[in-house]
Amino acid sequence: MTSTTSPDERRDFLLRLLAVREDPQVVNFARWRAGDPDIAEDALQEAFYAIAKMKNPERISDLRPYFIRVLTHEIYRLLRQLKGTTLVDDFAGLADARQRFEAAVTRDLLTQMWRERFAAQRAHLVQAVPGRSRDQGRYRGLIVKVAEEVLMALVNGDVSHADADSVLCAAYPEWFADGGCTVDNAQQRLSRARADVNGVLRIVVNRTDLYP
Repeated sequence: MTSTTSPDERRDFLLRLLAVREDPQVVNFARWRAGDPDIAEDALQEAFYAIAKMKNPERISDLRPYFIRVLTHEIYRLLRQLKGTTLVDDFAGLADARQRFEAAVTRDLLTQMWRERFAAQRAHLVQAVPGRSRDQGRYRGLIVKVAEEVLMALVNGDVSHADADSVLCAAYPEWFADGGCTVDNAQQRLSRARADVNGVLRIVVNRTDLYP
């Protein structure tokens, strides 16, 4: 079959393919799946060469997922050569690897999207926060900052209300840990601040982000 790809299109395709091959996420996935950096590097090269030799690359609708499928196949082929296992032995591991990688990609995409929303809407978010403390600007800015930190931590599964409390107290001790107010008042201020943090998060995070 004769290729219908022009020289310029072929060059552009190879540049895009090289960018995928060198993508840190893809490299890290290869190393994690292979369990050996040398095998991962060999698999990355084999996948690159296999796709680069295709006569009609324009038929690939989405290059990155296609490269990952070829890469995964190459990793398992090299591991089978090394260990002498059969393809059937690797089916369970292949499914697990795909699910883990897709979850990681989804997490990274959500993180990037939410960071961009915080950056684009920061002024609006600050104004949406009630001015509860004596220094309203400081309080509002802190609430938005903590909301962003909490969201990024939630993505990685390592946050609790106590974490938010400690950040609030450390960043604005005059309000949240003021020696002149009672324990009940301090807890009430933290409770309201957590509610304000949640209010910011409800603006930034759309329900469709979590349940498309």
